[in-house]
Amino acid sequence: MLPTQSLETVAMAQPTSNTPTAPQLGRTEANRRPLLRREESRVLGREREREKLPQHNNMQLLLITVCAVAAGLLALPAASASLDIFSLPVTDTHVHLVDPTQGFQYSWQSGPDTCHQDCAVCTGNASDCNVYRHWTVQDYEMTQVLNTSSIVFMEVSTASTVDHEYGIAEAKWIQHLSETTEPKIKGIVGRCPLKAGAAAEACLEQITKVPKVRGIRSDFVTINNGTEPDPTFAKGVALLAKYKLSYDILIGSPEVLVAAEKLIAANPDVTFIVDHLGGAKVSQPELFGFWSESITAIAAHPNAHIKISGGPQQFGGPDWTPQLVAPYIKHCLSAFGAGRYFYAGNWFWVNNYSNLGKWGFGLWEVIRTTLPDDEVLGLFVTNGAKVYRL
Repeated sequence: MLPTQSLETVAMAQPTSNTPTAPQLGRTEANRRPLLRREESRVLGREREREKLPQHNNMQLLLITVCAVAAGLLALPAASASLDIFSLPVTDTHVHLVDPTQGFQYSWQSGPDTCHQDCAVCTGNASDCNVYRHWTVQDYEMTQVLNTSSIVFMEVSTASTVDHEYGIAEAKWIQHLSETTEPKIKGIVGRCPLKAGAAAEACLEQITKVPKVRGIRSDFVTINNGTEPDPTFAKGVALLAKYKLSYDILIGSPEVLVAAEKLIAANPDVTFIVDHLGGAKVSQPELFGFWSESITAIAAHPNAHIKISGGPQQFGGPDWTPQLVAPYIKHCLSAFGAGRYFYAGNWFWVNNYSNLGKWGFGLWEVIRTTLPDDEVLGLFVTNGAKVYRL
């Protein structure tokens, strides 16, 4: 569902209202700036983001950590201080792009497709203008502070139709961008409605003709209060092995992790990627025990991987901090182990809760003394590229 929180106002992280329409997507005035000026702006943005990171709890967290180590509950890992995180060629495995002029309908779009022109009129909510608009790679590049070299496009929940033309057309559009103006796009996770029976396979046959399609994400359909995958949907997921496609699982709430584990166990030949920390509810710490046990159960299956992403949205708003999200990140890292976790920005959706730069810095704050250098490289660079076969 479309989040209702208004976007955080951060000048360096928000594209202007003059974002170009489709004929102008190739180049903007900002892209014509000399490279040095752009790099200076990026460095300034990094410094601003560093200033925003919470510092007041550092001593308290240090004392908690020391006590845990003394009690044998936590082992001190190798630090990654020798790495310059900003020089790594980062693989961002979760980037959404939108072009209203393409004519796609989205399941989260409540207003008519002219909303991108005057969305306040269409929806009655001026903050929705930040969603009903173009979201381009140029916008992404103006918000990032990491050195992203490869992007995996993530489907944007196009609406279901009889012949599923929106999902297939979306994948073809992104393929065209990758071959023309946006070479950083290395892979595509497309959308096919896997509960559609024979029509699901027809969609898979069509979408796999798009060269950079590597996986599918669709609505995760469950029964019995989220404890079982829907049987028809499960049959659709099983088809992915035939087409050598992975499946991204979007978890709406922790209880659905039970069904996810059963689906993963039943399909050892399908690669599964659990999105956004597995639906952790950071603002509800009383659910941590159930969530962590479920994540551990999923991680026991070698065909499962997890995206270290969505920290701000799993908290639910701009008041998130790296310290609040840290226990969830660290548990995912520990449960899945080296090679089976990777970074994702979840742009542009992250803007509903925070911004891409703050999430990148926040994650770095959590893991820079948690992971050794080779695992930091895996998290930010190589693991996602390997799983998505970039």
